[in-house]
Amino acid sequence: MEECVENIKRFEMLSTKFGPNILECFRLRDGSTFINHGSYGTVPKKVTDHQIRLLMEMESHPDDWFRNKVDKYLQQAISCVSEFLQTSPQDTVLIQNATKGVNTVLKSFPLKSLDAILITSLTYPAVRMAANAVTARLQGVECLTLDVRFPIESNDSICDQYQTCLDQHPNIKLAIIDHITSPSAVVMPVKRLVKLCHDRNVIVIIDGAHGPGQLPLNLPEIDADFYTGNFHKWVYTPRGCAFLWKNPAYQNAWLAPLVTSFYHGQGFQLEFGFEGTKDDTPCISVIEGIKFYHDIGGFESINCYNSTLVRRAADLLTSAWGTQKLLIPPCMESPNMINVQLLDIPGYLKTPGDEKHLMKDLYELYGIQTMTVCIQGELYIRISAQVYNCMQDYEKLCRAVLELRKRAQQ
Repeated sequence: MEECVENIKRFEMLSTKFGPNILECFRLRDGSTFINHGSYGTVPKKVTDHQIRLLMEMESHPDDWFRNKVDKYLQQAISCVSEFLQTSPQDTVLIQNATKGVNTVLKSFPLKSLDAILITSLTYPAVRMAANAVTARLQGVECLTLDVRFPIESNDSICDQYQTCLDQHPNIKLAIIDHITSPSAVVMPVKRLVKLCHDRNVIVIIDGAHGPGQLPLNLPEIDADFYTGNFHKWVYTPRGCAFLWKNPAYQNAWLAPLVTSFYHGQGFQLEFGFEGTKDDTPCISVIEGIKFYHDIGGFESINCYNSTLVRRAADLLTSAWGTQKLLIPPCMESPNMINVQLLDIPGYLKTPGDEKHLMKDLYELYGIQTMTVCIQGELYIRISAQVYNCMQDYEKLCRAVLELRKRAQQ
């Protein structure tokens, strides 16, 4: 995808404040190269400092914190994230991670014998396991997997696959759809898929683990029954901060938190807000994470820098290695993550589970943290771009892989 002149100019301008110039805002280890922001995110110093102050406040008087303060702080955080997501606070709750959000819907949904859940071959492994676990304990309920293969031709081809599957299996009652698949980093046409499902009376939860901060979100416009996503991946928030949104346009009275506690039966906010004694400081700190996100330029600046950088990096790697990106159309590429096929390196097997050995060697031998993935019998590196990254990070990765190959051939 060619860069327009305006985008090039903006990227060059942003490069003067991002990359090494903003690295000091984070606590990343000196000497290490982090190009795997997509897995766990990274928290700016300002945000961790704020969380530490909250922890100190909590420890200075635990009773005062839990009896008098935490509910007020959580309501302030929910108001902040609702504005960010363009949702209503009464329909939005804070949880620990998107996997919990999907599990909450899965384990609440009133499935009956002969019903089915629909996932895909690109569904996040933990979510796939959850769907299989739920159906395994319910007699006569099945989990159907739509096999999505690469290359992907277009959004239309994905929608056609879904339509065929839904029409062939009218017993599907619940569909779990990724907004950005992980680790394959494919942006799914969620709005169109939701419409296909709703036309057939199928309830939809969107697993948007990588959505907030990486994609412009308007949840009511997507119109899924539920949407869950993480703030700790792309919105500079401490790990353990995510949300679950329920669409007020649809009946979802059956939804219940995974933990039943003191506020059982007292409404969405109270039931989900207090599931027992826990550390809510990551969720409360989302206010500071969103503030940092806006302070450094917001979606337009962050997205311009990250998406331009990760595509330039992918071009560098594919050219040097003689390989290609994962074959998906540009419109379905994740803004900040791209999978680049690795060249053959003797000793590294192209089988699921063995890809971790290359990731381990890149870290231990070269100080490079990345994500290696096995997709359809080929090894890929999923590179991420965040504002603290620069081209030198990917040049280092490029050289390291070529050196590993040279050493393996000797």
